[in-house]
Amino acid sequence: DRPRLFVLGGMEELGRETEMFHRALGRTLRLRAEDFLMVMGDDAEAVRTGALENGSRSEQIVIVTEHGPIQTKVAGWNGAVFVKGSRRYQLENVLASAAGEAHG
Repeated sequence: DRPRLFVLGGMEELGRETEMFHRALGRTLRLRAEDFLMVMGDDAEAVRTGALENGSRSEQIVIVTEHGPIQTKVAGWNGAVFVKGSRRYQLENVLASAAGEAHG
């Protein structure tokens, strides 16, 4: 029942149909009113489009190009955080930074 923050990086290994798969991913997301989605990568707009097609609100979705906004959001988030993406985006560093701030 806690708010969920989804931090998703693009899936770089999908080949020619990458946009279709990213859009389909967005359509599978069931964002509740208190949830938030941050997307990074070349196909971030396709994920956003799919999520909007599935009924998510535009103010729940942010496309980012660097870790800073993600780190800020994670640090202030009071709920569950789900992070997934290709190694290219090194999203695990966002959680490591947040954990370091919490313990520092």
